[in-house]
Parts: sequence; C-alpha cells; structure tokens
Amino acid sequence: MFPAIQHRPNLGEVEFVDVSHTISGALSMDQEDPTRDEVLALYGAAMHAAQDFEEAMVGVLGARKELSIIERDAFDELDAAYVEWEKLFTCTAGRLSNKLRLEGGLAEDVQRAVAARNLLAHHYLRDHAYHLESGPQRATMAGRLRESANRFQEVRRSARWSG
Repeated sequence: MFPAIQHRPNLGEVEFVDVSHTISGALSMDQEDPTRDEVLALYGAAMHAAQDFEEAMVGVLGARKELSIIERDAFDELDAAYVEWEKLFTCTAGRLSNKLRLEGGLAEDVQRAVAARNLLAHHYLRDHAYHLESGPQRATMAGRLRESANRFQEVRRSARWSG
C-alpha cells in the first residue's frame, strides 16, 4: 500500500505515513456476523481510504505545480506554490479530479471513485441506518464497505497520475 499523504498545516509540507495497518485491521474482522460496531469501524476504514485517495490527488496536483516551477527555473514562485498547497487541501474530491484533467480509463476510474466517496460521505449511513440492526444486513453492509475501501486503495495504487 502506498503511504498516505498527511498535511502539516502552517509548515507547507506534506508527510507520507503508512496507514495500511489501520485499514487492514478493520477489513479483517468477522465477515459472517459482524457486530454493529464492526460495521461502523468498516465505514470508518472506507472513509479513511477515501480520504487517502483525495490526498493522493492533492499530492499529484501540488507536485505538478512544483515540478513546473523547477522546469521553468521560476523559484521565485515557490512561496505561491506553498499557498496553492494550502488551497488544495480545502478542495472537494470533485474539484480535485477536475483540476487533474485526466483522460481515458483513469479519468473514468477517478470519477467513479469520487462518486463513491460522495455517496459514502453524504448518504450511506443515513440510508442504511436500519440495516445496522439486522445481522444479515450488517454482513451485506460490511461486504460493501470492504469493497469500497479496497476500490479506493486500488485506484490509488494502479493510477498512473499523468498530466
């Protein structure tokens, strides 16, 4: 697994942190009869994977900006690049994907991941609150949340973030 990008406010820096142990722990719980708390932990793991995906997009956009500055020997623009990093961390996933200007299959994968992230963040728990009380429905939820987390991780891993 690629390390997550962790923003360090006020320093204008990005730090890479390995979070695979956090997500894999939540993904390896009982698949047949998960408890309500285990399903909620899987939801947290899926959202964590979604945020890692968003931060990967930020990382690519910030790196592109800095590489552009280096290519042009325009080092006087570095301060502005750090301000741009700060702004990128406030963008929505949809806005980040638009800024990437990807094409082809990768663009489609990223758009699907953004749509899944939005569904997960804004609707999933509300739409499935009743299912948390039923064992078989919790198992179905757990399976879907595992799939979602794995898909976010796969898009991050397989993407060749070209630009």
